[in-house]
Amino acid sequence: MKRVVILYALGLAAGAFLLQWLQYNYLVRVFSTEIYIGLIALAFAGLGVWAGMRLARRPASATFEKNTAAIASLGITLREQEVLAHLAAGKSNKEIADKLGI
Repeated sequence: MKRVVILYALGLAAGAFLLQWLQYNYLVRVFSTEIYIGLIALAFAGLGVWAGMRLARRPASATFEKNTAAIASLGITLREQEVLAHLAAGKSNKEIADKLGI
């Protein structure tokens, strides 16, 4: 009984594979131009994403250097200097508040 079921299952699998293969061949012949255009478009889209990611990399952030003359003339407090240093590092308001314990 098992042998009959296995042979029948293999026959059905082979038939399904044959139908899929025939459908694939039919689609490739009928829509060959569209398939090639789609593959080329996919390749160019991938190339565009790759180039965009390479070109849009951010340069290494510069270190913040205090201008002591400007600080003295403006009368900025130490706490304000800390906030400005975090702003210059590119931190968000929430990150600055967390760092400073506000």
